[in-house]
Formats: sequence, structure tokens, C-alpha cells
Amino acid sequence: MKLFGNDTNGKRDKRTNGSGNGTGKGKTNRAASGKNAASGRPGKSPSGAGSKAPGPAGRKKAAVTIAAVIALILAVTAGFAACVNGLDTIYPNVSLDGIPLGGLSMGEAARVLDKAGFNKHQGQAVSVELPLNEVLSIPAEEAGVIASAMDGARAAYEYGRGGNLFTSFITYVRCLIAGKDLNYGSAFIIDEPRVRELVRKASNKVNADLLGADISVDGEHVVVVKGAKSVTVDADEVYKLVEEAFRNRNFEVIKYTPQGKTVEDITIEELYKTIYIEPEDAEYDPETQSATEHVVGMKFDMELAQELWDKAAKGDRVYIPLVLTEPEMTTERLNSMLFRDVLAQKTTNLTRNYARNNNITLAAKTLNGLILNTGDEFSFNGTVGKRTTEAGYMAAGAYSGGQVVTELGGGICQVSSTLYYTALLANLEITNRLCHYFGVDYLPIGLDATVSWPGPDFKFVNNRDFPIKIEAYTDLSNYTLTVKIIGTDVDGSYVKLTTSVWATDDGYGAQSYRWVYDADGNLISVTEEATSKYHYPEKEEEPEESPEPSESPSPSEEPSPEPSDTPSPQPSEEPTTAPSEPVIEPTEPVTPTEPVTPTEPVTPTSSASPTDNGE
Repeated sequence: MKLFGNDTNGKRDKRTNGSGNGTGKGKTNRAASGKNAASGRPGKSPSGAGSKAPGPAGRKKAAVTIAAVIALILAVTAGFAACVNGLDTIYPNVSLDGIPLGGLSMGEAARVLDKAGFNKHQGQAVSVELPLNEVLSIPAEEAGVIASAMDGARAAYEYGRGGNLFTSFITYVRCLIAGKDLNYGSAFIIDEPRVRELVRKASNKVNADLLGADISVDGEHVVVVKGAKSVTVDADEVYKLVEEAFRNRNFEVIKYTPQGKTVEDITIEELYKTIYIEPEDAEYDPETQSATEHVVGMKFDMELAQELWDKAAKGDRVYIPLVLTEPEMTTERLNSMLFRDVLAQKTTNLTRNYARNNNITLAAKTLNGLILNTGDEFSFNGTVGKRTTEAGYMAAGAYSGGQVVTELGGGICQVSSTLYYTALLANLEITNRLCHYFGVDYLPIGLDATVSWPGPDFKFVNNRDFPIKIEAYTDLSNYTLTVKIIGTDVDGSYVKLTTSVWATDDGYGAQSYRWVYDADGNLISVTEEATSKYHYPEKEEEPEESPEPSESPSPSEEPSPEPSDTPSPQPSEEPTTAPSEPVIEPTEPVTPTEPVTPTEPVTPTSSASPTDNGE
């Protein structure tokens, strides 16, 4: 039997080994093989005859060829993948809800979707019918599932681009061959916390009503039929129905069928949780500027309820006394208290300067009607804003850098000062205030507040328990500015202001005090309010505050080096002297009396006297 073939194969072997010194070896091997075959002795494996495996050089060459082919394929694939990744259009044959979008840019796709009415579900709602004919309806807007045409176009564009370069290429090829129809879920995002909260509230209400089929409240008692049977609504199951309906844009009413659950005997703890309501005070609603609805609390004595329950037989009605708790602040009470009292008001006199009065009127209108809730901080500059010609402000006299100048919005310091005085009388917390460089003639010394843009600013906080409202207006027929603070006077307390005045080298200083009294006139506290320092303007300068000043007393002689025995005169509540001269010119420094703990109102000295609480 021939194992290795014929001479032809031998010749092929010779050609294979025809180079180098392998030729001789090839003859020897053939001869040995033939000899062994003829003698019947076992020779080499037949696999070596006629189909000799390639040598090492051949195998290496084949491997290099295969690697080159693979590298070429990978390079071509990478090139295509890079091209695909750089596309600015939607992958081919991609559609959204059956609307073809392949090959379109996002903008083009959005226009196609918009024309096709992709967001036609806007204004619709998912409705689920719960037991007891209760219907839970959740608008698409409230669920946050309104997807615009651009949202859909973006979802189509982003399809397949979420992975690496090669996975994106594979997705591209699949779309090219088989296409891909995306559904609305590709552009779908639901506000899960909000929807779950709506479902939870509806489920709890239905569960309470289901339990209430055998439970009633007669105003004084909760009446329970012992051994009542009912079913319960599973909020998680309802949420899944709602989410699925939104995802599939199913706006037909969906009927929810709860799994049967028998409650043979409700426990007192479960009944308490079902019945219990926490009392809630009415609160001020800034949007409606009125009180919210209060909630009456409801509970019962669990120990007594358990005793009554244990004594009852199945089917008996158990009457458990209710404990109703009115909140401290009811809606009616709060509404009756809001903005009912004038906490403080002040009227100051205007000049007859048209531009100045125009500026004051504009600033007052901006403040008029402003409401500050408890804890709110008022900023004059933040409220009035920058004084510009576009806002209607005009150039008028003002103090700047120790000089009397003409400035846009000049004069509105009278508004901030009058408001400052009123805020003090209303016992509000002042957080930022600076006095003028020169004294003013429309308020007592030490009780003014200067403002400029962007600073200094005047600020205070509503530290009262109720909201306050500012009323500010001018009466140009009588040349007056009036500021009122309206709020709720809970205890009848009121404020008086005093000022100590003393001479300085180049002007005079003032220390103001806030005296707080209770409704019976008993002094509650005395506080050092603010220290002010004013300068004397140059004699020859025209007064800024009053272009047509009334006659004013001549200033007294310059203070003598030796202090006199006469105390400084107390300024009047409404000084009439022009601002170019101080309201008073003290002749000796006066150390203000500090009435820290007086039990009776102190009769003010000539340097510290209470002003009126009001106009």
C-alpha cells in the first residue's frame, strides 16, 4: 500500500527543497521512505508524503498577509466610523413615531416634527379611574412630559451616538440596512417625584374614603363599624400606569383595578393615622396679599378608643369622641389683622423747586405700596434704582463731597430721610444709615438719612411679626411729602425719639435715642440709635434745600473759648431755617444724658427731648 503518493509527488518535494543544501536531504528522505514501504517496515508518518506542511518561512508570510488584510479592514472601518461620527445629520432611515427623519439636521427634523404635530399632546392629561369613581387627572405640563418638536429632533439625532466610535458605526450600518423607528419614549422624561406625590395624595384619599365606607365623622365622633372590609389602592401600581400612559401618549381614561385585600379588623393605630390631621395656621400669601385657609386639627384619645373598640362586637358601631383643635391663627383672624394699623407716619415740607419736587414725587411713587414680609430687608437704592433721565429724574440741588452741587435726582434724600424717621417710629431695625454732610431743615437734627447712587444706601429690616406696607406720596398743592408704614399693632407699644446736640470744631454733632413704651406708657427700653456729625457750609453758598428760604434767625456768635453755663437750645420738631445754616449753633459741647433704665418718661432737657409719634 502506497502511503506517500507517486514520483510526481517526489518531484514536487524536490522543487520545494530545490534551494540550498536541502536538496540532498530531500533525496535521502525519499529513498528511505521508499525502502521502508517496500520492505513493509514502518516508516515516517504518511502525513509527510505529498502534502508536506509549509516551513517556518511560509507560515510567517501567511500570517503577515492575514494581519495586513485585517489591518486594512480595521483602517477602512475606522475611517468610515470617523466619517459617521462626524455627520451632523440624523442616521439614515431613522424615524420618530413613524415620521421619517433620516439624513436631516436637527433643525430640519424639528420643522418636520412640528408640521406633523409631534407635540399635539400639549394641554392633555393622563386620567386614571380609581375606586369609588375617583378620577386622578395629571396634566402633561404638571408631569413635565411636554416634549417639543426640537426635543424629538434631538432624541432622533442622538440615537446611536452614545457609545464609542465603532458602536456608533455599527448602529449606523444597522439603520442603513434595516432602519429604526423610535417612539415618543426616546424624547420622554417624566418628573417622577412630582407625579408620585400626586399619585400618593390621590391614593391616600381613596384609601381613607374606602375605609370611610364603614367610617364616618359626625362632627363630634368618628363612627367605625367593627370588622369592616375594603380594598386598598397601591400607589406604586398607579404610578406605573400613569408613566406608561404618558410614554405611549395614551390620554384615554385608564381604569385601575386594585388587587383584592381584606381588612378584617382595622387597628386603632391605623384608624388614628387615617383620621389624624395636624392643625395648620393661616399664613400670609404675598401673591394674594391675604391669608391662606387654616386647617382644623383632628385626633382622638387612643387609649379611650381602644377601650371602646375592645368592648364592641363585630358589626357594632363604635363611637369614638373626636378632639378638634383650632389653629392659633385662623384665616378670618389673620385677614382682620393684616395692614389694619398705621404704625408710624411723618409729613415733611417741600420747597417750591420744580425739579426737586419732581424727583421726590417719582421716588415716593416707587416706594408707595411696597410690602415687606417678616424678615425682608428694604434697600432704598435697590427699590428706587439708579436715578436717570430715562426714569424721569431731573437735575436739582444736592450735597456732594461737602459741596452744594446740581445733580440728577437731587432732593430725593428727603424721601429717604422721611422714611428713616418713620421707620424709627415704627420700631423697625435699621441696618444701614448715614447722615448728610450738612444739616437739613425738614427734620430734627440727627434724624436724617442720606442716599446716593450706588452708595451710600439706606436699609432697614421688617423685624415685626406681620408684613408691613409703605405708603409714600406728595401733595404739591400744599408742598408736603408724607410717608406712612402700615402693619399690625399687636401690643400698642410706641416709640419716641430724642436727640442730644453738641458743638464741634467745624460744625456740630448729634446723638439720637429710641425710647420704646408699652401701651400704658411704661418705658420698655432706651437705645442709642445713631451718632451724626454735621458741618457748617460756607457762608456765601446758596442753600440747596430751599431756593426761596424763609427768613431765619441769624446764627449766634462763634463759640467762645470758655464754655458758657447756658445749655444748647433744643431744635424744634419742624425747623424752618435754611440748610446753609444749622438749625442750632451750640455754644458749648453737651454730654447727652443717657436714660438707660428710667421707669417713667424722662422730661427732656434742652439737648434731649422726645418728638411726637406722628405728624
